[in-house]
Amino acid sequence: MNEQEKEIKNQNGFDGVHELPGSATLFQARKGEKYGIYSSSRKALVVPVEFDAVNLQVDKDRVSVEKAGKHGMYSISHEKIVVPIEWDFVSTSPNPTNTDTYEVVNGKKHGVYSRLESKLIMPIEYDTIIELVGSDHFKDSPYNGQYRVQLEEKIGRFDPKTQSVTWN
Repeated sequence: MNEQEKEIKNQNGFDGVHELPGSATLFQARKGEKYGIYSSSRKALVVPVEFDAVNLQVDKDRVSVEKAGKHGMYSISHEKIVVPIEWDFVSTSPNPTNTDTYEVVNGKKHGVYSRLESKLIMPIEYDTIIELVGSDHFKDSPYNGQYRVQLEEKIGRFDPKTQSVTWN
């Protein structure tokens, strides 16, 4: 434990503190068996110490959180849970400019949850999904914002606006 971690631990009564990789100001904080995230620049918790696990995402705003074996997503900037803690797995969008949708998984089935709409925008019934955005190929395409989906041997495109799949 380095000096900054010791200072944060002692001043805040945490049982453990560890600097998060890739961030000089965010620290995983532990009290008993619960975890949160402390910001040394704000001198405050930015994710409450109430989760079984916390993992900072690449964008340093979204935090994967876990309680009782279920996963959700917490936003530091919005100061709240943005994806409910009810999924077997939650993943941020592979498109770094998309901070509004999340892939959610229950069992072996995948769907998409919208932070803005606070609901599923794609039902959890597909074997795989791939977001069709972010590359030059799809930037001006009518398929931008849609998803490639696979269900058993069938492959198609899911359009969240129409809630329909066009199977190939």
